[in-house]
Amino acid sequence: MAADNFEALLEYAFANCPKGEENSWAYNASCSALAEELCTEAGNAAQLLSGEYENILEINGHYGAFTVVLAKKCRRLVTADKSEACRRLIKLRCPEAEVTCDIPDEKFDLIWINGADDALESSPAEMFRSLKNRLTDNGGMIMLLPNGKGSGGYDPIKTAEDIASVSEASAYVQIIYPYPKLKGAMFFFSEKRLPKESELYFDPVLCGKGAVLDGRRFADFFMLMIRREKPESECIFSKMSFSRKPQFRIRTDIIEEGGKLYAEKTALPESIEHVNRLMRSYNELSGIFSKGIISIDRCEKISEGRVRFDFEEGRELFDIIAEEMVNDEKACEHIYRFAENLKARATKKFHFTEDFYKVFGKGLKCADFYTMPYTDIDLCFDNIIVNGGQAVTDYEFCTDFPVPVDFVIFRSVFYLFRKMQNGSAETEEKVYAHLGIDRHIDAFRRMEYNFQKHITGGSTYFSDVMARCRENDYPPEKALKVLKSIGRKAIK
Repeated sequence: MAADNFEALLEYAFANCPKGEENSWAYNASCSALAEELCTEAGNAAQLLSGEYENILEINGHYGAFTVVLAKKCRRLVTADKSEACRRLIKLRCPEAEVTCDIPDEKFDLIWINGADDALESSPAEMFRSLKNRLTDNGGMIMLLPNGKGSGGYDPIKTAEDIASVSEASAYVQIIYPYPKLKGAMFFFSEKRLPKESELYFDPVLCGKGAVLDGRRFADFFMLMIRREKPESECIFSKMSFSRKPQFRIRTDIIEEGGKLYAEKTALPESIEHVNRLMRSYNELSGIFSKGIISIDRCEKISEGRVRFDFEEGRELFDIIAEEMVNDEKACEHIYRFAENLKARATKKFHFTEDFYKVFGKGLKCADFYTMPYTDIDLCFDNIIVNGGQAVTDYEFCTDFPVPVDFVIFRSVFYLFRKMQNGSAETEEKVYAHLGIDRHIDAFRRMEYNFQKHITGGSTYFSDVMARCRENDYPPEKALKVLKSIGRKAIK
């Protein structure tokens, strides 16, 4: 791909794309290289930063995918890049950033280094040595490096050890693995929370051929989070739930603190009310499930838009059912007992409301159902930890208007069979029949479609763009013609 053609495409997109339509433009352009720069999820790795910094130095801003996120995380952002073309494009894309050729001689709260495309002028350890004096007393450094010993990349563990051993500096280095790719990553693993085999999926749409490899090569890049000393509270896993309407976008973390693990949900500015609502959901559901085998994981408000849960040790009910699916009857008994527990708490007659129609549509005609006083829509089996009892660990989507308990049960079974490798359509139909909901399946499917549309808004997301590029990945010159033909209108 010729750099001049690609930079011409970027310049047109940055100059003309209306705010909020970046993903639609990338979809219409059908160019994967553009998508990895223009899509709003491209810079997800920078969303790992919590709080607000006074100033941040970004080295090798490239085309600004991370720059636009970093600018929102600090009062002042300085971006240094040797390439005149990159500096021009970054300034066009992110006018609030101070763009320079050379690294300024001053101190920063955070130094963010993009080591992609042979951008480093020296080894990571030497870069740390040369830049550590430009950090404030509590400052930190983050390096993004290609993963791959002997293949133009770096060995994560050895690189971290080299930095930690720089003689005249003390440093605590944490390794983070963005997955499935650095650009548009949805999951962030660490050495303390490496992925389970079931969490590593080969998705050619997102990963590209060969991106999912053995061992620690499951990620194309790794991030080094460098601090002067080990923090009291350390994030060892993150999941970005950004393929949603802005008011529902959150980050879910596993935190290690004082030898214990916690789960935290953190809002983006637009989703603070959504996260704060979890406290009400905890109180309401705790009352409903105060007796019996099902319990609700304790929730505590840390600050506005940030809540913490006890981290439940045990096995997911999903894993237990999936493992026992070789014996249909044994596996199905778990499902039937779970359904009975929910139905026992559905003591009120269901009736339609305007709020119900707004979320689920009008596809359901029958009203002959029962409902719980307050409904957790997302009681899926991978949200339930078995540890003597059954602890519900995620209740992000709840309603205070009536929803048929049979629909909640349907969702649990539906997603169980969508995620299992060894479940059959015949067994799934048998379960629906046993539960007495088989005649409502079509209506429940329509409800689920509308519920997902309520959450996502029917918008275009990074995965949609990459799926389109999988079918037709246009070269920059053709993508530019497409964008010019639609002007300022995103037609998707």
